[in-house]
Amino acid sequence: MPASNREVAARLHEIADLLELQDVDYKPRAYRRAARNVAAHDEDVETLAERGALQDVEGVGDSIEATIREYLETGSIDEIEELRTEAPLDWEGLTSVEGVGPERAKQLYRELGVETVEDLERAAERGEIRDLDGFGERAEANLREHARRARRDVGGRVPLGVARPLATSVREHLAGVEPVDSVTVVGSFRRRRPTVGDLDVLATADADDAPTVMDALCGRSDVTEVVARGETKTTVRVDPPESPAMQVDLRVVAPNQAGAARVYFTGSTDHNIGLRSRADDRGWTLNEYGLFRDDERLAGETEAGIYDALDLDWVPPELREATGELDAAAAGDLPDLVTVDAVDHDPRVHVDADDAEALHTAADRASARDLDRLTVVDERADLVVDGTLDRDRFEARREAVARVDGDESVPVDLRYSLLATVGRDGELDVPPAWADDCDALAVTLPDDPGTADLDADVDPTEWVVRAFESAPVDRWVRPTRRTLPDPDPLDVDLDRAVAAAAETDVAVEVSAHPRHLELDWEAVKAHRDAVDYVVASGARDPSDVGRLELGVAQARRGWCTVANVRNARVEDGAK
Repeated sequence: MPASNREVAARLHEIADLLELQDVDYKPRAYRRAARNVAAHDEDVETLAERGALQDVEGVGDSIEATIREYLETGSIDEIEELRTEAPLDWEGLTSVEGVGPERAKQLYRELGVETVEDLERAAERGEIRDLDGFGERAEANLREHARRARRDVGGRVPLGVARPLATSVREHLAGVEPVDSVTVVGSFRRRRPTVGDLDVLATADADDAPTVMDALCGRSDVTEVVARGETKTTVRVDPPESPAMQVDLRVVAPNQAGAARVYFTGSTDHNIGLRSRADDRGWTLNEYGLFRDDERLAGETEAGIYDALDLDWVPPELREATGELDAAAAGDLPDLVTVDAVDHDPRVHVDADDAEALHTAADRASARDLDRLTVVDERADLVVDGTLDRDRFEARREAVARVDGDESVPVDLRYSLLATVGRDGELDVPPAWADDCDALAVTLPDDPGTADLDADVDPTEWVVRAFESAPVDRWVRPTRRTLPDPDPLDVDLDRAVAAAAETDVAVEVSAHPRHLELDWEAVKAHRDAVDYVVASGARDPSDVGRLELGVAQARRGWCTVANVRNARVEDGAK
């Protein structure tokens, strides 16, 4: 994603804040003035830089221009890094906590010695914040919860599936505004990255109608702050009741600029650089307003027109990560990506097999989402009575699923499967022989193999490889056990494990669960020619059955076609 005016302004504000912590005079005011004017400027800062016009922004002189250019070119600013190192507190961490702006961070540090998010949480828990000027008991309780959330949501990014309801709400809200022709949520959300930062939204409307669109966004009941507002772009903070607060950046563009703007603001930065290089090679200019040859406009109304003018096939947003897609587009070799409509089976649904009503509801949900089949999965915990793994319970639950499947009113095929956890030496926590009496045997590693077997030399790769070799395994579920937005999944040698899966005909799951979305898309792409994938919802509630879109999106990011996805339909109907 190209750097926005808001991003640049935020960096300038941060420099001002960090200078103030060191009691520097005058300079902070200069940086704040420049930041306000950059944020409000109607022309993109990157475009200003390209035409040498940064100092047209009031308050931007030689020094601040150099700072802005450094950020645009490198994505960082040395001065900020130095000032952060010298700061007596975790400035970036504290200001990432909702409700803690720069002034409050300074106040909390100077009055309570709060240096980290953990310090903030402890101070709130001890009741030390409520008596500070400008706070109170309610603000203290909110800060305690927001600090916990900040520690959980690493880097301030939100899982794609968690951000999706807000993105949908904003898009539908703006689409209902009369002057608006179209609304697209762009950026990393449109590329379907597993986590997103802010939500970037493009609306198309005539320039005269842009204020009406801005009013519609700012007037939402869940908008808690209007960060910046100009004639064609606005930034707000939105705090919906059922999901994390996020920043929403709205830009209104003319209909004849819509395609160019979608390309530019969808990104990624490296993908856009590749497109601009192709334009530069022809002596043309590509920016968010269109593709130009001198003063002649060549394309811009549609994305396809931009790509076509550059002798490229249109590139699906999920592939725009500079991983070879432009070369493939130039050669006509882009894959025909799998779609959610092609998937006909949800192979992992954790619905209580003893609850016939829940099974019927799950089947109806699957049918409503155009699936032909779903598989109910049991784990060891589902099969234990009085602490003992119970064969009779296994058979009773399997038969309960079969009874519902036999009901002619049930609109999809129901299957029953086991999910076993792999331990030392590839041992499973359910008898592998039971797999003969059900549809499939899936396996997964424990969240922490070291805790699962404290006396073992922990090698989860060896465990899972042995399981593939010694048991009739059909699917490998949640290969790295990651939970978003935590960036540290289980340390598994995927090259070795996937090779073993391929050798034993084990399919690897791509989870559509909003907190998982694994196998990670880069690994999906790396191994797509070696192993089959299955996309599964991992649903724990009947209402989530068949929600496969986000898993399919990760498969698409991994360049997968229907041939790579075992539970996708093929043209002749064969599996």
